[in-house]
Amino acid sequence: MLLDALRDQGDQSLTGLCEGMQITRQAVTKHLAVLEDADLVRVSRQGRERVHSLNAAPLQLMVTWVATYSVFWNDRLDALEAQLSKRGAIRHADHPPD
Repeated sequence: MLLDALRDQGDQSLTGLCEGMQITRQAVTKHLAVLEDADLVRVSRQGRERVHSLNAAPLQLMVTWVATYSVFWNDRLDALEAQLSKRGAIRHADHPPD
């Protein structure tokens, strides 16, 4: 929710982030601390306020990492399908049963 708010609405103060949230200010603060530790949120000062901004770069690294496993599992499932087809264990939608 917080990452979505920062993505959709841009940089925000804690007060701005708390608006419209279904959780307490304290819970938002705790979530922000976790996101800061993960380097997904950056904090800067604007006058007396701390402004939070999204750092999406680590998310792109995660997407790339997950994509490698997606390719691996797609290949494995294709190989399984080929083996089952050879054994006649599955029928394809384009080949209805007799």
